[in-house]
Amino acid sequence: MGATYTKGEWNVDSCAVNGIVITNSNESQAIAFIPVKSENAEANSKLIQSAPDLLEALQSLVASTYNGCSRKESQEQLEKAESAITKALGGTNS
Repeated sequence: MGATYTKGEWNVDSCAVNGIVITNSNESQAIAFIPVKSENAEANSKLIQSAPDLLEALQSLVASTYNGCSRKESQEQLEKAESAITKALGGTNS
């Protein structure tokens, strides 16, 4: 469980030559490359881009479950998880 990943917001650069590049927030590090020829390239890029949010939401849900959080805290964690899922599926959060 000691693996590390690039922290911060991940961005989609769909202007890259021959594909879509996922970069860190200041675009100094490429995280993933998806060939444009892939029929699911756009959806895959959204899923990869949202990976940090999904991980954080799942960690919060697990922690709140094990720590016996209040109903309000649990609801907040569920809303955070739903927001991360919406982002992963390419939707927007209101």
